[in-house]
This record gives sequence, structure tokens and C-alpha cells, in this order.
Amino acid sequence: MKTMKTKWAKAGTMFLAAAAVLSSCSNEEVIPGGETPVGERDAVKTSFSFAIPSPVSRATSDDVQGNNNFLGIESLRLMPFSGLNGDYVGGNSVLAGATQLTGSDITNDEAENFVKTFTDVTIPSGDIAFLFYGKAKHDAAYKGVLEMTPDASVTSLTPADIAFTLKNITEGTYTGGSYSTAAALIEAWKTNVTDALATYVGSLTEGEEKNKATELQNGYFSFNSASLENLKLALQYLSNGLGELYADYSTSAANTAKASVDDMATELAKDAYKDFPANLPKGAYKLNNGIILFDENGPGGSGIVTSGSSKAYSYPSSLYYWTNAYPIAYSNLPTFTNWNNGVYSGARTPITVATTKIALNKTINYGVARLDVKAAFKSADGTVPAGKNTKVTLTNHNFVVKGILIGGLPDKLDWEMHPSASDTYSKIVYDNRMNTNDYELTNAATPDFAGMTPFIYSLLPETADCSTGNAEDLGHTPNIALEVLNDGPQFYGLDGNLVPEGGTFYLVGKLTYKKDNSKSEVVRVFQQDYNTTANLSINSLAKAYNTVPDLINPRLELALAVDIDWKAGLVIDVPIGD
Repeated sequence: MKTMKTKWAKAGTMFLAAAAVLSSCSNEEVIPGGETPVGERDAVKTSFSFAIPSPVSRATSDDVQGNNNFLGIESLRLMPFSGLNGDYVGGNSVLAGATQLTGSDITNDEAENFVKTFTDVTIPSGDIAFLFYGKAKHDAAYKGVLEMTPDASVTSLTPADIAFTLKNITEGTYTGGSYSTAAALIEAWKTNVTDALATYVGSLTEGEEKNKATELQNGYFSFNSASLENLKLALQYLSNGLGELYADYSTSAANTAKASVDDMATELAKDAYKDFPANLPKGAYKLNNGIILFDENGPGGSGIVTSGSSKAYSYPSSLYYWTNAYPIAYSNLPTFTNWNNGVYSGARTPITVATTKIALNKTINYGVARLDVKAAFKSADGTVPAGKNTKVTLTNHNFVVKGILIGGLPDKLDWEMHPSASDTYSKIVYDNRMNTNDYELTNAATPDFAGMTPFIYSLLPETADCSTGNAEDLGHTPNIALEVLNDGPQFYGLDGNLVPEGGTFYLVGKLTYKKDNSKSEVVRVFQQDYNTTANLSINSLAKAYNTVPDLINPRLELALAVDIDWKAGLVIDVPIGD
């Protein structure tokens, strides 16, 4: 591991190989991609051993192996390649044999500094190097996924065929109510609320009642968020207004519309919908003239994504490992100290039937980045500005962080787990698996971030190389948003939008790369095998979004200004509201 890195648990896994059985390879055992079949030359069957060091980390999250808790490794792929670029696998190398270890794993019940051995691993002879991939054996509750293609059964490929993508979030269903899906609930809202109101207004002749009913309808159309609490507020607004109209004019149509609205309010009060929209950010839907829609554009015309579906959001990554390494012959089993700074010194050894013991020259490292997030209010007098020239007294509120969103992430990674130069960076990760449940934001004149434990650790794909180009280039400046529950009185946010008690709002900032000459190897905001720390200082609520803000479109209203320092990766200090 490089000394600049945070040493994640088990990040320096080592490959050892001791030749156990020598044999010729049959044609059906391996079929190379685009060159002489391995079956026409010798192959070596070996025992491969993984030497795994003790976990070392300052973090505490199980999901990222930050608490000395090795999760194990599964979905192993050991891929031999020929046609090398120097000593290593290159983009035009070809698979020289069947992918090995595909049905194997490394369990998490071993002692510290253990060696795991696999027998009967077929290695093709000749000048070869290896790609290794594997992922952590996460707890079933962890939904993070990085999907690798093609399937391990493919026998003809080059590294350029290998890709990794985040998994899209699937919206959940609802049990215990009349509507099991969001689509059914949305249609019921249209029928029982918006259409019922339109029927009432349309039934009236010109006059005072119609004018007041139209005013009520226009007020309803001004509601722009379809989070659960905002929907309930809209229903309460309509119920009160229709009740007053019926009291004043005793029109049966007003009473019918009110009954329909009240029925929907009763429905939404059921526990079945308490997590609406299930699995997605709470502000993922908007109200547009009384119609619930997936929020493509966000408030003020700042769009959240380019596609109007829940596929806009992705789960965070799984904890992935990889290496590109070549074999080295040895006579005595190496110790951990032989891999100085992650590299075993020695020349690449061509594999022959005389090869008896080999080790891979590089350790196995993480192929993804880690984001650690801390947050606090920064106010000397205990108040912060809000919308409509108002102030919020922090002691009157409990602001509870419920998750984070990271936008401007790559659509896919290549075989080296880097984004391509042509990537459009349209992925948005929503991560609400908190290290600290119900994380309440505290306040201080100067928050002590050094003394705080991150409330969330998120695994993310690597972003663009910032050593060239500028901050406006795709992938150079990811965006971050805090999803916060307002457990206190209502207040006004961006554009005077109301954030009700029990409502969710979002604060946004940019994560801007800043070069540090003392750590020249860190050239990305999110860099594989490194952790980025974001310290979020909240000094205003005037730019709080009531629906999910655009994390890709540069038109978003920033509530975060960013300054960067480096410590074992990237540390980002983020004053909010500047």
C-alpha cells in the first residue's frame, strides 16, 4: 500500500502460487482469444495461495471493512493473458486460458495474516500476466453493487471488453395499503384528488363560488414537491379549502370533492406508505399542476437527470478488488515483507512445465474509492439564514441526516477500473445506509471535524483524472447533496419553498479537486484505493431544496462552497450557504 493511502482492511491482499501438479492441457480446458489455442501447448496446474494481512483502518463501518472486520472475498476471477504490454496485461492483450477460481471464495473466519490456498488452478505456459478481480462478501442488507461484464464463462476477450457499472435502484412496493406500487398510487392521486377537484370546479357556473374554487385549485397547483409530507400538506390545504366552500355555498359537488380528498388523506396516513418513495430519495417525485411525476427538472428548472425514471439513481458500489500482476519464481515461501510498498521485486518468469513455485509481483488493492462524510452547522449565535429573509433558530429544530447523493459519477469503468475519456458522468448514487442512524446535526462556531466520526461511508467508482483539463470538464467536479429531515417547525428554503415539519430537504455542494504537490499521485476527487473525506459546514438554509436538486446540471443552486486539503486521500471542507 502507498503510504499516502488510508490503509483499508485487507487492502493489501497478496497472491502466491506454488506449482503442485504439472500436466498438459486439453483443448476443452482453455480456449484463448485470437491466438494459438492453449491446448496446443503445455499448461501448469498449480496451488494458488492468497496471503492476506491484518486489517488496519481508522474507520468504523462494517460495509467498507473499516472496523478490522474482513468480509471475505467472493466472485473471484483469475484471468491469464498473453500478448503483454511490457511485463503486464495491456488493453490489446488476449485471454490465454479459462478464467480460474470462479467458483471459489475466501471466507472471513481466518486468523490475522493468513494464507488461503486453492489447488488445481490451471495456468497456461508461456509469457503471461494476470488480471485478478473479486468483491467483498457484504452483509445481505448492503445493496451496493458493481456489476462486471462479460460473464466469467466467456473464453475469448481482450481487457478492453471488461467493464464495470453501478446497479440502478429499483423502486420498492407497498404492503398494507390499497396501492402496492407507486404507479398505482400516482394514478389514484390523479383520480381522487386532482380530477375530483377539476370536476368540482368545472361544474360551477361563473360567479363567486367558481372564483374561490379556481383560486383554491391554483393554490393547489403551486405545490411542487411530492414527498410524503408535502402530499399530506396539499391534501390538508384542499380539505380545509373545500370545507370552507361547502360551508359557504352548500354545493354538493364541493362536499363530494372534499370526501374524495379526505379518503386519499386517510390512505396516505397508513404505515404502508411511510417510506414513499420506497428505496428512492424522499424528494424524487414532484407535483406538476396536481400530477405526481418523477422529478426530471427539480425546482426552478434545474433538472435532476436526463431520464424520467427511477433508473436515474444507483446504489453505491460494492467493495471491489483487482490487480494487474506478473508471476515471479521463488524457492522459499515469501513473507509479507517481500512485497515492499505492494510490489515483489523480481523479473517476470515465463511459465513452463519446470515452473514449481510462483508469486504474483503485486498486491491486490481496492478498485473503488471511499467517501467519508461528516456534517455540522456552523453558527456563532445559534441561528442560520433561511428563505424569504427569515432566520432559523437551531435549538428549535432537530435536523436529522437521512442519506447522501453523489452526482456526476461515471457511467462505467474499464478493466483498470478507470472511467473512459468519453464517459458522460450521468450516474447519481443514493446512499442511505448510515453508519450512525438518525444522525442529528450539531452546531458550533467552529465545528470540530477532527473529533467527529463519519456518519456515512460510501463506496464509489473512480472519477476523472484532474491532472489535465479544468473543473468544468465532465467528471472533474462531482456534486454532493445531504438529504435532511426537518424534525421541527417549518421554514423557507430556496425560492421561498416551504419545508414543512417532518419534511425532507437537500443541501448541495461541489467537490472540487485541488492539487497538492506533496501528494502528486492523488489526481482525482474519488480515486481507487483512496478515501475522500467531506467535512460539511452548514451556515445557511436559504438554498435548501424541497425536492431533489440537480446533481448533474450546472444550473443548480449551490449551498456548499468547497475547500480542499489532503490527508490519506482527499479531505474536503465544505461551508454550506456561501
